[in-house]
Amino acid sequence: MVAGSPSGNLSGTTLAGGARGFAWTAGAGLAAAPTVGFGGEPARPGGRVGEWVRGGHLGGRAMLLIGGYDGSAVASDAGSLYSFDVSFP
Repeated sequence: MVAGSPSGNLSGTTLAGGARGFAWTAGAGLAAAPTVGFGGEPARPGGRVGEWVRGGHLGGRAMLLIGGYDGSAVASDAGSLYSFDVSFP
């Protein structure tokens, strides 16, 4: 499971945001601590990456999308979206 953290500072920047992934194990359930993390843009305080977390498929591959309205990956406050291929081999 992936949870957005738009008010977080996983990258070390105030309100840069991010997301954390938690493992699921049959019998034990959801892990209490995250197993993976993605920090928002360190050059942009207030980017709030993690406001949007979506999953889906593209060309048969499992994809994860993480974004924020105020992210600045390309231009200041233009918004940003990061895509990750999370398919297992």
